[in-house]
Amino acid sequence: MKIVRINLIVIVFFTCCLRELESAGHGHSIHTSADSIRQRTTENFDVVNLFKPIHPKTPDSPGFDIYMTPLIIQEIPPGGAGDMTDRFGLVTADSSGHLHIDLTHPVVYYSQSYVELGGSVYQQISYLWCYDMGNTECLAKNMGIAVQGIRMTMYGDGFPAIIEVLDDTSNHRILYVSTTLEETAVNVFGKPLPGRKYSIECNQEDLPDVVVARVVNNGPEPSGPFVYIKSCSHDITTLLCRCENSQFRDIQEDVLYELLPIEELSFVGINDTSWSREILNNKYPRSKEEKNQLLRTLRLPPEF
Repeated sequence: MKIVRINLIVIVFFTCCLRELESAGHGHSIHTSADSIRQRTTENFDVVNLFKPIHPKTPDSPGFDIYMTPLIIQEIPPGGAGDMTDRFGLVTADSSGHLHIDLTHPVVYYSQSYVELGGSVYQQISYLWCYDMGNTECLAKNMGIAVQGIRMTMYGDGFPAIIEVLDDTSNHRILYVSTTLEETAVNVFGKPLPGRKYSIECNQEDLPDVVVARVVNNGPEPSGPFVYIKSCSHDITTLLCRCENSQFRDIQEDVLYELLPIEELSFVGINDTSWSREILNNKYPRSKEEKNQLLRTLRLPPEF
């Protein structure tokens, strides 16, 4: 199984998305507590754009069902209806090799992998999308490109069990788990550990920056989640099952995005794009003694 290496996208991602947003308070910035991260999962947006995938001519041509892709709910800030700042798009490069985002061509990049947990192998799908931070004034400086995304780990029946958030301006590692997985953890481990809300969460003293934001219900059929994204910061405020009630007032525009394999980034000079199950571990390197970061991050039942 290929192991991802830190590449240009990751360098831009961490220097632009994280460090520039850190306050003087030792690296914690906008959301400094697990409670505040969980509280924002209940936030309702006013007006949003809904990004959904273009259905391929061959339904399973990406190697998975198109309904496993995310539906992205992008908040539109007050008075920002015509602003393209919160659009993501195709990564391009000019003749000098500088990266840009084509905001007229929305794209979500994907990568598939498999992970062994507790003796069983689970499919994972990672999704990334890129913003041009040079067009925004919300942070008062040109910050280049920012990357957001999620990684889903699925049960054998295709339902998402764990969803990891690629980045957050709080510098916390944020995860979502299915209701089924949390119920299994309760049956195996009992009540949550001190300072935690969910039984699936590990000891807070050992992993203070790891937060399970909420549990997500399963729908009648396997599907990707609704992903709610805050304007400007591009933080993911919540994930919802497609069967759950929406948390916005109105949709201004339905926007179709193209689904492309992550290897497409090689055409703009980003060659180390074998994004595998280690996609998030650039920020949280796994221990040499552990096969996967999820084994340390969550109290996973022996078989879930």
